[in-house]
Amino acid sequence: MPKNREHLNGANAGILPYIGGQSRPQSGTRANDEAKELTMIKRLLKFLLFLIVLAMVALIIYAYLGDLSPSQTEIQEPLTIEIR
Repeated sequence: MPKNREHLNGANAGILPYIGGQSRPQSGTRANDEAKELTMIKRLLKFLLFLIVLAMVALIIYAYLGDLSPSQTEIQEPLTIEIR
């Protein structure tokens, strides 16, 4: 670390600033890691649920607004009727 801090505006570059003066949370503890995994899994499930709901809404909108009517064509065939 340079002795002259004029170019750093008096900031201590060795310590990262945190709001509220708290230090960086300790990582590596098993409970903390499990809590992070659980939070990540919850976020992933919420995101997947959101995508499923969005797909269902898109399908419903497409069914109402999309052109799903069958194409109609006129067919003429000769018909012979046998009377006995």
